[in-house]
Amino acid sequence: MSNDFGSVESGVKTFTVLNSEMDGLVGWWKFDETNGTIAYDSSGNGNDGNLTNGPTWVSGKIGGALSFDGIDEYVDLGSSAILNPSEAVAITCWFLPNEISDYAYGIPIVTRYIAGTDFSRKSYFLKYSSLGKPEYYLYNGSSKVAFMSSSLVLTKNQFYFIAVTYSNTGGDMYINDAKVAELELGDLTSVMQSSVSTRIGGWGHNDWPEFNGLIDDVRIYDRALSAEEVQALYNMGQ
Repeated sequence: MSNDFGSVESGVKTFTVLNSEMDGLVGWWKFDETNGTIAYDSSGNGNDGNLTNGPTWVSGKIGGALSFDGIDEYVDLGSSAILNPSEAVAITCWFLPNEISDYAYGIPIVTRYIAGTDFSRKSYFLKYSSLGKPEYYLYNGSSKVAFMSSSLVLTKNQFYFIAVTYSNTGGDMYINDAKVAELELGDLTSVMQSSVSTRIGGWGHNDWPEFNGLIDDVRIYDRALSAEEVQALYNMGQ
């Protein structure tokens, strides 16, 4: 492994780790606690998450992870504005779906969103669709929305790395180490600043199915990530 502090070669692979992985990091949940009802924020910003309805600690892709039952379990990160960047945002994580649901609204991975006609409660959500395709939506406080969808169809019981990144010049989606989609900005110039909670694995609606599977190493940035930075984060799970 090589980084700005030196180099270490492991086996036949050499990985690059960038110091910039911490730049703009506003939330980082490793899920390495192994017990308790709090998922601690390793970014230093204090956005600790409350485990809601009992997701369980398990082994993950990088250390520990959380397992969600697909019914009502999620992590509530609270409504801090720092997790709702307006000018640029990136979200990355590892996830393993236990099932590909045919639910019309899809299955949530990371959300800051409440359904309904009040667009002041819609900021962004990362999910996979009823067809098993990862999708990312961004809202600007009205019906205007930016959107991107992968043509890749997920396979259940398999770990994936996903990264979505946005700035006012555009955005990209990466699955594992490949770019799979580009953001259609439309009229979006900034992301809606909402007062709703950010959630991992949940919509927060009692009658909507939640994520069923494992989620690990979730990060939220208040800036866009480069392709090189995404590659470095992916390499950490190899």
